[in-house]
Amino acid sequence: MEIIRMMVLPILLAAHGLAWSGFDEGLAAANRGNYATALQEWRPLAEQEYAKAQSNLAPTGNGIVADGMYWKYNGKQILLLGGMAYGEPHLTPKAELIRELDKLKAAGGNYMRMTMVSVYPKTRVQGMYPFVKRSDGKFDLNQLNPTFWNHVKILFEETQKREMIVQVELWDQWEFYKGNYDETYWNPKNNINYSSSATRIDTSLPDKPYKISPAFFYAYRDHNKAVVLKYQRAFIQKLLQVAKPFNNIIYEIGNESREPQGWNDYWAKYIKSNAGKKVYVTDQREDYSPDGNLTYVLKHPVMYDFIDVSQVGMRHITTDYHQKHYNDFINVRNKILASGIKRPMNNTKGYKWVRSWGDAYKGGESVSINRLWHGIFAGLAGFGFHPSHYEADSRSGSAMMPNVLRNIKSMRMLEKRVDIMRMSPSNHLLNGQSADEAYALASGSQYAVYFTGKADRTVTLKRSSSKNIKLVWLNPDTGKLDSPITVTGTVITLQAPGFGRHVAILSSDSAPPHPPPAGFLSDYANPEQTKAPINGIYPTGKIMHI
Repeated sequence: MEIIRMMVLPILLAAHGLAWSGFDEGLAAANRGNYATALQEWRPLAEQEYAKAQSNLAPTGNGIVADGMYWKYNGKQILLLGGMAYGEPHLTPKAELIRELDKLKAAGGNYMRMTMVSVYPKTRVQGMYPFVKRSDGKFDLNQLNPTFWNHVKILFEETQKREMIVQVELWDQWEFYKGNYDETYWNPKNNINYSSSATRIDTSLPDKPYKISPAFFYAYRDHNKAVVLKYQRAFIQKLLQVAKPFNNIIYEIGNESREPQGWNDYWAKYIKSNAGKKVYVTDQREDYSPDGNLTYVLKHPVMYDFIDVSQVGMRHITTDYHQKHYNDFINVRNKILASGIKRPMNNTKGYKWVRSWGDAYKGGESVSINRLWHGIFAGLAGFGFHPSHYEADSRSGSAMMPNVLRNIKSMRMLEKRVDIMRMSPSNHLLNGQSADEAYALASGSQYAVYFTGKADRTVTLKRSSSKNIKLVWLNPDTGKLDSPITVTGTVITLQAPGFGRHVAILSSDSAPPHPPPAGFLSDYANPEQTKAPINGIYPTGKIMHI
């Protein structure tokens, strides 16, 4: 399988003007398991036209590189954690952007989502567009707006300085519904470059994008929309040009994609053909189960280099929805492993709510924080919180809120004590837990068990050895590490030392306890930290040896 992957890469890295003749045939053969035919189709392309791209075949240690189920950056394996308050961080004044990046960096954050939409009502800076807006209010798509693109460059520069990864989202279906579509430059009524009558591109759309598939998304194949495709390509080409000098960019074709799959495939191929270097691409399908159309992305590892699971499991509204969400992540992970080609799983926008099939929402900041923990414990390579716009009552997101930053920092504290990226989801080692009570990671003599605070906060952990091992409790909401305790036995009963979230860290090399990092509580004070005792008594941690 690695041979197939190595043969495909030079094709995907070809220069502008790449003809994909032979590629699709090889891809179809590879998906059928006929790798000999795939090599027969791909080898001539690699040998005849793409020698210049051969230098991009192997990771050089410079920049973001997929490394099995996780990522490497500049040669070092990294766990992606973060999320910005705004989904369009490039549309933030530079001084403010730098403050926000430094704040995220101080908490251990290194990952964010950037959507290329400029018409959202909560965008930090209104009225900054990729195209020039004329005095008559119309856009001229032949003129790129240098101010906008300079802001994109600034974001890429400042994040690369801080070794932060930016997941750039090209298209968003939510730009193509009633309110936003009335403002977008892509609407024929808002630009001077094409008309609705000539292109059959609508000038108005329903209030929900999922009610129709806008004609805009068929420009890649409809001859009467060739002029629209021209400007779409110019838009993406400019993005690639600005991004080329930077090594911290990965790409996502769509947000909650419901567009025809051919549209997403077209842009995946276009990016890989025109980036001028090796790039990583995915597509975030509007998918509420791992057996839905996310399956297409899973089945096309050449086209889509990593998996975005942000929409997986989003409709669970039962009392054990966190457990079901975790189970869905495990389902996707198992499908990746079964394919024989490991790929990272990212969740670029962890929500704070759960939703039914209607419009009923519930949840809160704690929901998104639990999703961080059970997501990483399910094997996610990256987790970013959904934008919050710094609104405590924001329905969707909690990124950059105080308790979120504190839990990111606590995840980094865990990472210093066990090698998370060498561990595997290991709930099978637990016994006695209720739904959504505890989640486990394990590798060799290292174990971590995340307690959500539900049920009696007590489970048993099975080990393969009875040798002594150090146990340390971490409270992720305060950053406090308790003193290490030596435990022994092949079965250990763990009881969390209090209400709320706790993490049991077991390792033969557990670091000594220390107080929270300087400024931890003062910078990220948690108003929810004080919990009521039971019958006047605060529970304490207990260790029982069997």
